[in-house]
Amino acid sequence: MKKYSLYFLLFFLASFCLSAEISAQAPPIKQGQPQAQVNPAVQEEIKKIGALIARGESWEAVQARLSGLVKNPNNQNMDINALVQAMMKEAQAEAESERKKQEIRLETANKKKQEISKELTNAQSAAKPAPKASVRRDNVTIESGAQQPEAARTMSKKELDDYITKLEEKQNVSGKDVQMANADLQNAFQKQQQLLQAMSSISKTLFETAMAVVGSMDQSPPPLTLSAPESLILGTNGKLSVTGGQGLFTVTVSGNQLMTTKVSDREYTLTPTAPGKTVITVKDGKGTIKQHTVTVTPMPLKIEMPSATMVIGKPITFDIKGGIWPYTVTMSIPIAQIIPSVSTPLYTRFTLAASAVGTVIITAHDRTGATANATLTIQPPGQQLPLKLSVPSNRLNLGAADPASRLLSIQGGTPPYSVSVSGNQLRLYQVSANQYQMVPQARGQVTIVVRDSRGATAGQPIIIQ
Repeated sequence: MKKYSLYFLLFFLASFCLSAEISAQAPPIKQGQPQAQVNPAVQEEIKKIGALIARGESWEAVQARLSGLVKNPNNQNMDINALVQAMMKEAQAEAESERKKQEIRLETANKKKQEISKELTNAQSAAKPAPKASVRRDNVTIESGAQQPEAARTMSKKELDDYITKLEEKQNVSGKDVQMANADLQNAFQKQQQLLQAMSSISKTLFETAMAVVGSMDQSPPPLTLSAPESLILGTNGKLSVTGGQGLFTVTVSGNQLMTTKVSDREYTLTPTAPGKTVITVKDGKGTIKQHTVTVTPMPLKIEMPSATMVIGKPITFDIKGGIWPYTVTMSIPIAQIIPSVSTPLYTRFTLAASAVGTVIITAHDRTGATANATLTIQPPGQQLPLKLSVPSNRLNLGAADPASRLLSIQGGTPPYSVSVSGNQLRLYQVSANQYQMVPQARGQVTIVVRDSRGATAGQPIIIQ
């Protein structure tokens, strides 16, 4: 008990010195300067920070809560000196509360252990052989005048032995409980002592951290600006970058032309979903608003033909993609019947059955009036045009960006086709059954060779410069 009295005296002296030291470190409070806020929300947060300090939690956790408290716009006139003192007071109260809780726990465990030991002693006495001046009851010899456990008065000899065994087990468990409670009490004492020893340095660190947060809030952030493409094509993504301003940011989009996906606090992925104009609105933590307009355009309208030739009696299918659905199809001469077989907003598939020999130009029209053409040669049954390759030019510039200048077309022969390149200076990417995109990789000369299903071949030399 003397040890505890001395400990509390030291605790009181350290607390008194701490308050004086914090006051000396902090700037003087000016006349009329607002004092520490005492509204319930602030008081609850101070209590939580004090609990973190008392439990010895990581400094990162304490710093995060302290920064959030100071940055709250409702708390910006708070007296930092009074705030630190309030947090340290809560830390001391939490440490004291934890110590008292462990004391009560130890006292309860000891009391329970004593009760079990007393019960066990009485049961063991009841089980001993009785002297001559004894009576026998229910097969149990009980010494005359001995104090018996209430439960043992109606027990048989076997039941009493079992009862004693259970009490011995309870006594072992209660002994362990007492040991654990004593260890936890010692730990609580140790933490309280460590808090007393470190109060000066903790309060100084809290004060400096809070003042640093206040200083950073006084610096105005750069103006809010947005960086994003002005137009996007359906099927391709873009990026929105946010600079300046003060987070957190909220991003909204007008209409259904665009979808935003958050990558980080200042970066978003833009995914076009429908043609049209849309406005991106970004609002920062201070309410500053910035807007950016993006125009979403459809992919170019195109016709994907399986081959540039067909034979009467063997219908073919082709797809129309891009543009804005729905599509219609016209022919330069009426020598075939074209019927839609599959129709979706992404593409429409048509079936073409030829009725006469000749060359026809098929034209696709989208909803906006955009058009795309494809030439088809219709042959009589049993006749096949010779296999050949067609390119806009046999010379390609390394790094050329125009897709039309790099399109390879296969004509004639009997599909399907296989295509190979003699060197690694050129790569081919198939865009339809009879068309490939040529992508130069390095300067040099290569030969493209195509083979049809009947074994016929055709070649085309290409120079990359």
